[in-house]
Amino acid sequence: MGDVSQSAIVRLPLDFATGIHRARVNPRDGQVYTVGLNGWNGGGRKGLVEGGIQRVRYTGASARLLTGVNVRPGGIELTFNFKLDRSVAASNSSYQLQQWNYKWLQRYGSDQWSVEEPDTKGRDDVRIKEVVVTPAGDGVFLAIPGIKPVNQIHATLNLKAEGGGKFVEEFYMTINRIPEH
Repeated sequence: MGDVSQSAIVRLPLDFATGIHRARVNPRDGQVYTVGLNGWNGGGRKGLVEGGIQRVRYTGASARLLTGVNVRPGGIELTFNFKLDRSVAASNSSYQLQQWNYKWLQRYGSDQWSVEEPDTKGRDDVRIKEVVVTPAGDGVFLAIPGIKPVNQIHATLNLKAEGGGKFVEEFYMTINRIPEH
């Protein structure tokens, strides 16, 4: 959005031997390589190796993925690389969102602070007023009354693909600015 960065991260269906960081595509072979340290193990999984270099190799198999997370006036737009089961996708209960802010401190780290009550520690549940499935069936718009800038949103999606098959995903995002149109 112009001069303001916004971002979202999505959990990919991959299993690494360590926490990963700095993934790059090798122009010679087209494969993705990552480096990692156990300290980058955001999920807190036990038994990971201390560090290493790992390769993600394309096998030709398809994967169902959340491919886009965008802030729009009045809500969040999600896009997928597959068609959704419309009845499940249109249900507000298929999405759980929480939000919180951080406080800037001289020391590293911050507790999670309510967006609605800024002097209160904790997270706020985000109310979705309505879910609108795109005409093509490969996306949704989550209508969120009063959506505003926030340091962190955590979303969990419990969906199904058209024709069956569960799709469970989560993402984290930062909203620095809500677009005007």
